[in-house]
Amino acid sequence: QLIHIAKRYGIKFVYALSPGLDLIYSSDKDLRALKRKLDQLSSFGCEYWALLFDDIESEMCQQDKDRFLSFAHAQVTVTNEIYDYLNKPNILLFCPTRNLS
Repeated sequence: QLIHIAKRYGIKFVYALSPGLDLIYSSDKDLRALKRKLDQLSSFGCEYWALLFDDIESEMCQQDKDRFLSFAHAQVTVTNEIYDYLNKPNILLFCPTRNLS
């Protein structure tokens, strides 16, 4: 209902998700769970998204270290996967763990 009310008033409702605390970036299971969350909001009409990886420790588990060159590489890989999964939405905000604010 909130998404539809926002649309009625010309407000872009952005669903922000912070999956970084317990996400194993190389895990297909974790990526599927993330996609299910996004599917649920998409079914309610959400069109705008944010993936926020800020304010988390930048240490990867061994499984991720074996697959990715860096923490940034892991986050960008997941973000690009989600961007493609959501059919390249007009708005997908991304905040990496290391930002220069």
